[in-house]
Amino acid sequence: MEVFGELYGANSLGEISGKAVDLIHFFDPDAIQQLSEFKTKSRHLVSKSKTEVHLKKPSLPTHQTQSGWWVSKNVSLAQTRQSFKKLCQCAGLVFGEDIRFPA
Repeated sequence: MEVFGELYGANSLGEISGKAVDLIHFFDPDAIQQLSEFKTKSRHLVSKSKTEVHLKKPSLPTHQTQSGWWVSKNVSLAQTRQSFKKLCQCAGLVFGEDIRFPA
């Protein structure tokens, strides 16, 4: 993932999602709060509660970010990309310019 021209990596898609949440939280915490209001059929994109990430199966793996948010570790490349697009929308950023994924 590339954020504002800087490359970041992680061991999993869940961890890279968490890294993106932390980076944007540092600049605009309200954007992450807004992101937490969005969900798919089966999960919240981010949550303050570990058990509220996966709506139908709360036992699925999650990852807690340094900023205290929880994200799913059970995500595909397409789901991660979609999450980053929504993150950009909430933060007023341009996906493919401000945040690139994959980088």
